[in-house]
Amino acid sequence: MDTAALALSQISTQMALTQSQVQVSMVKQQHNAQQQMIALITQSAQASPVASAGTGAVINTYA
Repeated sequence: MDTAALALSQISTQMALTQSQVQVSMVKQQHNAQQQMIALITQSAQASPVASAGTGAVINTYA
C-alpha cells in the first residue's frame, strides 16, 4: 500500500469518526431538550391546584 492510499484511508477514517461524533452530539442535544420539556410539563402538572373532595359528583341544575 503506498502512502497516498494510506493517507486517503486515514482521512476517510477521521471523517467517519467526526461524523459519528456529530451524530452523537445531536442525539444528546435532542435528549436534553426532551428532558427539559418533560420537566416543564411535570412542574406545571404538579403546580395545578388539586380538586376539592366531591367536586363534580353532583350537577347543580339551579346554577
